[in-house]
Amino acid sequence: MNNYILYSYNLKDGDIESLTEVFDQYGNVSTHIKLKFNSNQHCPICHHHVAIHDYRVKTIKHSQFVDSNSTIVFHHRRVKCKSCSHVFFEPNPFAEIGKKSSHLLIKHILSELRKPNVTYTSLAKDVNVSPSFVINVFDTHVRIPRNPLPKILCMDEIHTRVSSYDSSFACVLLDWSTNQIVDILPSRRKGFLSSYFTKYHHECDSVKYLSIDMWLPYKEIAQLYFKNCIICVDSFHVIEHIMKVLNKVKLRIKKSFSTSSNEYYLLSKFEFLFMKYDINLNNEGKYNKRFKRVLTYNDLFKMICEIDDSLNIAIIIKDQYIHFNRTCDREHASSQLLQIVNLIDTNLLPEFEEIKTMLQNWHVEIVNSFTIINGRRISNGPIEGVNNKIRTLTKNANGYVNFERMRNRIMYVSNKNTFCSLTATYESNKKIGKSRGSYKASK
Repeated sequence: MNNYILYSYNLKDGDIESLTEVFDQYGNVSTHIKLKFNSNQHCPICHHHVAIHDYRVKTIKHSQFVDSNSTIVFHHRRVKCKSCSHVFFEPNPFAEIGKKSSHLLIKHILSELRKPNVTYTSLAKDVNVSPSFVINVFDTHVRIPRNPLPKILCMDEIHTRVSSYDSSFACVLLDWSTNQIVDILPSRRKGFLSSYFTKYHHECDSVKYLSIDMWLPYKEIAQLYFKNCIICVDSFHVIEHIMKVLNKVKLRIKKSFSTSSNEYYLLSKFEFLFMKYDINLNNEGKYNKRFKRVLTYNDLFKMICEIDDSLNIAIIIKDQYIHFNRTCDREHASSQLLQIVNLIDTNLLPEFEEIKTMLQNWHVEIVNSFTIINGRRISNGPIEGVNNKIRTLTKNANGYVNFERMRNRIMYVSNKNTFCSLTATYESNKKIGKSRGSYKASK
């Protein structure tokens, strides 16, 4: 017997008495299978020998072939005890008792759902089943528990359409060392986080470092529950805030010029020279039609800095903070951060007042972010990578309305060490809605 056929039907060589494949005009295949009788079987009640009683035909959904329906027509043998006359079925290698889908179909569905770009509907189309069947398979076999709180915990939020907890953001907890999701919470609000960490207060002492963005409730929760931990602010979020303020300065200056002016042209077409970092300014020059000469990025950057002193100062503050963020260490971080605050204070840019306040309020946490563990600086970098997977999932699914199903799917895709059961009892995460109420049936 062909090894592929044996694998496709979860059989071993020597198990098959007869196998016939029947194709219809649409390319669908029905495989009629009868297995060999095992004469060494015994009655589960009295343990005497059994004999063949009769056969029952069972149709099992298989779908091992893409773009065509595949079913197993199993001639399931019933045997009868010679002593007590107890009648029972022989073991079924294709599916669980009472189930009409094969083990391999279930395994294939669960394997495909680990891919973030696969949706329930697209997978259902591929294996020729309904989307509700795929959802029920996932709900039944994938039930992922939370992981214990780690030594280094990252906390961040992701926007979601799930609003059952009156919150537009779900809170993601991640193990910084292993990149495994600890848990996903339906709300980032302080009250919900407080009740959650109260429930697992015995684990809170194990958290030694906590990396967060500048959402104040995270800091308040950490101070309340993580007594022994060092709070670190993710450096990316600080830089992101500075870039937003720099953009405000650019827009203020840009609006003061005519749309036909050279200044407006430079701030519109070449804003990437100062709104991004790691731009190579010493590139090969190109002819510029507006200025009618060859200009490098460095020439254009100098022209931008000469437009307005406040823009030049804002760019200097941005570059100085990025240099500080990349080159400083924990020992010198506090003094250098104070120098940046003094620079902002000296130049009196109105837009940068909020940056000064931010750096003062989060001074300790920014300095703590320069902590190095196993050659890596503590940050929310790992959790941002997970958030990208979550965005892919939610975008492909056009959003989720069932939080438990969304949580299980995200953790199933992201945590490679998660397992699922192939013999689980049917369960559903179906959202309970309002009853339909009375209505008149149409004639």
